[in-house]
Amino acid sequence: MLAHVEAADSAGSAGAAGSAGAAGSAGAAGSAGAAGSAGAAGWAGAAFAAGVPHAVRTIQLSINIASRLKSDFLIISFSL
Repeated sequence: MLAHVEAADSAGSAGAAGSAGAAGSAGAAGSAGAAGSAGAAGWAGAAFAAGVPHAVRTIQLSINIASRLKSDFLIISFSL
């Protein structure tokens, strides 16, 4: 009887630890995506202020948009 109760108790603890680990991983991935997007936006702002050629600004703006879409996709995928 005692052995059965101990086995049930340890199985419950293992389940709780697994759930907490999964939630932590999703949070870390989401934060990294947001930080990457902010970095791309800052670089684009510096390029416009420095007055670089129009073609380079257009390319950087495209990269900035792609970066934002990528980070949104990462956040959505981890939310599911």
